[in-house]
Amino acid sequence: MVYDRMGQAAELQSRNRLYEQQLDLCSRQAEEREGYYLELRRMRHDMKNHLSGILGMVNAGQTKEAGDYIQKMLDDGIGTDADEISHTGNIVVDSLVNHKYALAQKDGIQFEARVFIPSVLPFQSGHLAIIFGNLLENALEACRKLPQEQRYIILEATYIKEMLQICIKNGSPGKLKKDSSGRYLTTKKDTGCHGIGLASVEQALADYDGELFTQYENGEFQASAVLYSNSIEEK
Repeated sequence: MVYDRMGQAAELQSRNRLYEQQLDLCSRQAEEREGYYLELRRMRHDMKNHLSGILGMVNAGQTKEAGDYIQKMLDDGIGTDADEISHTGNIVVDSLVNHKYALAQKDGIQFEARVFIPSVLPFQSGHLAIIFGNLLENALEACRKLPQEQRYIILEATYIKEMLQICIKNGSPGKLKKDSSGRYLTTKKDTGCHGIGLASVEQALADYDGELFTQYENGEFQASAVLYSNSIEEK
């Protein structure tokens, strides 16, 4: 009995360490994405000036100069950005969703996103990155195991009355198994970290009195998360 308790305490301590490491990593990645997106916005804002300059050169018959100018823009990566599907103005969420969307396109996965949230949310960036990142990554992993015609992800997110609701539906090869404590078992070879993704999501949600609901039916897995911003003021 004592050894069982010690084992459970050690496992909990290990999971807490992994969660703190993931939170720190996600927070730093969120900061990096914010910097990148702010620079991207600045470049897009400047695009009008670039085009005006090129038009002036063309009208003046300076076609070689215009061509050189365009080539320099291409070399600098201006105007060659990947397609984006999330445009909420929330840099952390937009950058993460658009990154996962790019991965989905690469793997032939249909990806729909209906994200209606304000540009500023009262939740920590690291927590948002953990929740959106892990849930979307799980959906991508499940879809990669399916024939291409069955691969799809549908993301919906809204922020209404101080409540953030996230729902992700995706094609799934089968119902996930759970262990004795109710945690989902991984299908990865690295079973030493089984359930860490969803466990991290639940731990991040707990900071906002949130909950995670999952269900599987007819080849579709659904994960729904709820966070309450009013819980921040109460703590």
